[in-house]
Amino acid sequence: MKKPGFLFLGLVLAASLQSLSAQNSENEPCSTPTWLGVRDITYDSAGFVAWEPVHKILRLIAAEDTTTYDWGTATSFAVSGLLPETEYIAEIRAVCAPGDSSDWGATTTFTTEKAPVAPICGIPSQLESQCDSLSAELQWIPGENNIAFNLIYKLEENQTYDTLSTVDSYTALMGLAPGSYKWTVRGLCNNDTSDFAEEVGFDIEQLANQTRQTFGLNCFMQEGRLHILNPGNILIKRVQIFNSIGQCLSTMETQTSLDMQIEFPIQHQVLLVLVLTDRGRVAFKIYAR
Repeated sequence: MKKPGFLFLGLVLAASLQSLSAQNSENEPCSTPTWLGVRDITYDSAGFVAWEPVHKILRLIAAEDTTTYDWGTATSFAVSGLLPETEYIAEIRAVCAPGDSSDWGATTTFTTEKAPVAPICGIPSQLESQCDSLSAELQWIPGENNIAFNLIYKLEENQTYDTLSTVDSYTALMGLAPGSYKWTVRGLCNNDTSDFAEEVGFDIEQLANQTRQTFGLNCFMQEGRLHILNPGNILIKRVQIFNSIGQCLSTMETQTSLDMQIEFPIQHQVLLVLVLTDRGRVAFKIYAR
């Protein structure tokens, strides 16, 4: 059994050793991190790794610009907002206590990647129109990466445009009043929209001032079929059917001089039928009962 005097002396000695150890610890320099890794480099960001679990400061140097970041105590750290295709020098130091930090060390270099190029959304081109007293058939060449189109048109004296959307590079406008029109179109891409093409025009004339040629063709709907009678046996190259808002419902490429019957089971709509022949274009406005 230990005597009380020896117990007291032991406690005093232990306390003195702990105090000396704490003083020595406080007098030790704050150690500099010895390794810095960089990963996940993109055109505007990078990730960093350092294993020391102390509070760390990161410094990035690019040419004459220097930026400092408070890393904290984590082993990994990410930085965004970097410049593309730029070489950086990265350094870290440790902060062991307020006002007490190590020297800069653990240096590494890296270069950010090239910034991605956004896909081009091209402007449609070669806008063309064919008109009669019934309609205007409009077509254009799609721009690069166009998947759909916005078309706008108006009488020249009007202030506002009418708008039409389509996935085709052609459409037909029906029920137009006589006069001079302006129109243009722009392309729609997956995540972008092109500028409008340069505006062009067309004229709708009064029927009384126009001699409509049908080349002997006749067109009508009967029992779910579109009939095109061709008594003059002229060459029919193409037939297109549009609804009243200009959407193309059907396109048929043909090379026939005979009558045509086209299955088209649609009812209660006004249709525009455009027939392209070797003598010119004919338009029929019919009602599908």
